Amino acid sequence: MVLVIVVNSSCTYYWVLTSNMLLVAVFVLACLASLHGADMPITIKQEWNGGFTAPTKYNYGEALGLSILFYDAQRSGRLPANNPIPWRGDSAVNDGDNGIDLSGGWYDAGDHVKFNLPMSSASTILLWGLEKWKDAYEAAGQLDMMYDMIRWPLEYFLKCWRPAQNEYYVQVGDGQTDHSYWGRPEDMHMWRPAYKVTPSRPGSDVAGETAASLAAGSIVFKTKGMTPAFSAKLLEAAKGLYKFARDYRGRYSDSVPQAKAYYGSNKVTDELCEGAAWLHKATGDNMYLNDAKSFYQAGMLLYEITKEDKYKNDVSAFVRSYMPGGSVGYTPCGLVFANDWGSLRYAGIHIYR
Repeated sequence: MVLVIVVNSSCTYYWVLTSNMLLVAVFVLACLASLHGADMPITIKQEWNGGFTAPTKYNYGEALGLSILFYDAQRSGRLPANNPIPWRGDSAVNDGDNGIDLSGGWYDAGDHVKFNLPMSSASTILLWGLEKWKDAYEAAGQLDMMYDMIRWPLEYFLKCWRPAQNEYYVQVGDGQTDHSYWGRPEDMHMWRPAYKVTPSRPGSDVAGETAASLAAGSIVFKTKGMTPAFSAKLLEAAKGLYKFARDYRGRYSDSVPQAKAYYGSNKVTDELCEGAAWLHKATGDNMYLNDAKSFYQAGMLLYEITKEDKYKNDVSAFVRSYMPGGSVGYTPCGLVFANDWGSLRYAGIHIYR
């Protein structure tokens, strides 16, 4: 079977599928929302033995808008007047440590802990999509909402990074205590400890990933216009946090064992590579590019920057590993299955690559 995705007369995608892979195709179609705008109907046709079924049309602009609202619903802290989620209110407004304000950011995965490693990773990917396909967000009528949504975690990261003290707060809330509470964040009153990494208790992974997010944010908000001061503030923080990550090596889940059971880390070079690569994109400084190459883990990002075949070939090999017959398996109903915990995230995120 061939899935034929017709965007317009000059843009058609073809994907050869087995009969049990349609669920995986859904994730591909979701990514097209970022590529092709709001009200532009995308026609989906299946070709089976030479014949086409009747076309079906989906509003990917609406799907894009709903995905932005998903992140808005995760907001912690004192919500702004333009909060688009009417059933969400202020929560965890007193998050902090010894008078340091750590309110804000996003909650995680259906609970109320704030983990900076997945928060920074998610925001970096969202910012990359906005940088590459700003015109699609604009065509979808979602550009202002996207800027508003993605600014929330960036402002939180700025609170967490304390350059004068050379420390970075990476988690607020205790997973075990939090999971014993089943209720709205607006109503929670449990103790919410804050955990940080320092030169003696390093966290190169979470600091490097946050540096990537801040650097990507500096690019996005610089091109937005009217926010040069915010863009410059993000870039300054990204530089300092990356230096902190590079100079003091170590896994944050070793320094903050309270994170290990939830978002443990097994290496730091991937996040250091990503942080350096985004800083090169933001500054043009080849020192960061050389660092990224020395830490090489992020093939797609380095190929985008350098166009070198080495990175292109590695990305191609990775994609092939996820195709039928590759090293990653599939469920009987056709979902690519890389891990038994949160399997949909792997199917979704690797399609982006």
